[in-house]
Amino acid sequence: MDGILSARKRRRSAVSAPALCALVAIVAASTLVTGCGDEESAAPAIDEQQPHLSVAEVESVLERGRLAVVRTGGGDTSADREGLVDLVRYESQSGREFEIFVWETPRIAQRQRSSLLAAARAQHGEDAAVLRAANVIAVFPGPPSRIDAYRAAANAISRLGAACIRGAGAEERLLRLCFGDDAVPPQGEGVDRDEAEEAEDVIVVDGLRYDPLIARRLNPNIGPDSKMLSGRRPPAGRSWFGVFLRVCNEHGGKTRTPSGRLALVDAFGERREPYELPPDNPFGYDPRAIEPERCLPRDGSVAEQVNGGALVLFAVSRAYLSNRPIALEVTGDGDTPRRMRVVLES
Repeated sequence: MDGILSARKRRRSAVSAPALCALVAIVAASTLVTGCGDEESAAPAIDEQQPHLSVAEVESVLERGRLAVVRTGGGDTSADREGLVDLVRYESQSGREFEIFVWETPRIAQRQRSSLLAAARAQHGEDAAVLRAANVIAVFPGPPSRIDAYRAAANAISRLGAACIRGAGAEERLLRLCFGDDAVPPQGEGVDRDEAEEAEDVIVVDGLRYDPLIARRLNPNIGPDSKMLSGRRPPAGRSWFGVFLRVCNEHGGKTRTPSGRLALVDAFGERREPYELPPDNPFGYDPRAIEPERCLPRDGSVAEQVNGGALVLFAVSRAYLSNRPIALEVTGDGDTPRRMRVVLES
């Protein structure tokens, strides 16, 4: 690890053509790595344009996300795994274990992702999941959408991965973890950095905890998505975008009703109001009263079992989703809106 960290601190040299190409591939699509010439004969270079994370940096993000974990062991990095630098196993206070794999470069991590997922599912079942952030892959034996400890870890790692891909518009703290102290990409024109940093991942409004678990495009031509959309097609020039929101009544001993005033807000302040789903749609966000120590969607419901959260549906253009950071805004009884970061799935 010392060699990798030392190399990371020395990232000041001019960017080579292969490195630039690797950057383009990372920025273009976090799940697609394209080849730009065969430069595999030597160890991959780590330069200021290529995001690189260490175990310590990932742990700092987990701790900031208020997830208490302890190291329970490590793995054999000399095994037949190309470019593996470090492997650490963690356990949460609730006894949930997961692993962090650190690779030399994001390209290697992307190549290893599918094999890690296959191995995890062979060992733990089809609910196992993997999540990549730059050169780091987290392996969860169970679904993050249903297990609180995994959800907290996945949210923290997703934010870090988004910063390593997006650059402009992300928190400066996360950018520095990705690119080094002297290699922070400039903020995008018009992006309110202070507001982006003030946005939270989970908010409490009128005594209710709002947690956006998943945010992604929905395709009405795909069976599962079509059911969630009740077969609806988006307006011309738009696509469906869903935020799967979990709301819990964890503060105080009285029944509370979630807000019906939600909006999606981009980096330029453009707001989008949600579309209503039919009342009989079991996936939609329905702001009904929540009893103490209960959540919406309720445990065991179709929405909770499938997505972990209730669907808040928006119709947006591709250009709108590129205006990041994106936030979900909730306005409570006091008419003061609160915003929480929305990390888009790749």
